Amino acid sequence: PKNIANTGVYHRGDTLMALWEGGQPHALDPQTLETRGLSDLGGVLKPGENFSAHPRFDSKTGRMVNFGVVPGLSSTISLFEFNDAFGV
Repeated sequence: PKNIANTGVYHRGDTLMALWEGGQPHALDPQTLETRGLSDLGGVLKPGENFSAHPRFDSKTGRMVNFGVVPGLSSTISLFEFNDAFGV
């Protein structure tokens, strides 16, 4: 399916990510909104791995947590925790 990345947006520093439920985030320039392309979040996402459009942030630590689901006969769920922005 085509990556529509139209459900959520995350911005921090020079990082702007358009998010959706069915694939990788799309990286954008936060000033011009020029598309930079799909992001694997610095190698965190494996090929075919999804990243939810609804990350959550811990107000005390600044950490971001999120998940990704790959549906199928043997569906998988991956959990992600980031220290800052999209750095692991």
